[in-house]
Amino acid sequence: MVAVLLATTLNLSIPDMDVTTPIKIKEPPKKFLQFIEYKEPPTKQQYVMYWGLNALDIYTTYRALKKPNIVEGNPLLGSNPSLDKLVLFKILGGSLVGNNLDKKMMTGANATLTYVVYRNYKIIKEKQKEIENNK
Repeated sequence: MVAVLLATTLNLSIPDMDVTTPIKIKEPPKKFLQFIEYKEPPTKQQYVMYWGLNALDIYTTYRALKKPNIVEGNPLLGSNPSLDKLVLFKILGGSLVGNNLDKKMMTGANATLTYVVYRNYKIIKEKQKEIENNK
């Protein structure tokens, strides 16, 4: 009896809508230094991985540059850039590149950055072993 009374007091009908007026779909805001429109943007996880790998690249590069006879390979940074220069370069360059990649291209960028971090780490280990053998 209570259910019947409750059902009669609720208006569960669909309201009338004006279907002649088109609905405007709000475009997502552009990211910092984003110049292109893409059909399938990268996922949040891809962005997190991208920036995490960029941070690891800065860390491993800076650590490697402290070893003797190690130089930076990127000609835009010079042979022995400061930590500030590395961070600024990654923020600006990383934003310019990362914010203009679609989902598939971001996968490629993350794979490349993974290799860069691996290579930096390998250089650090090889140089450390060389230093220890020369003692």
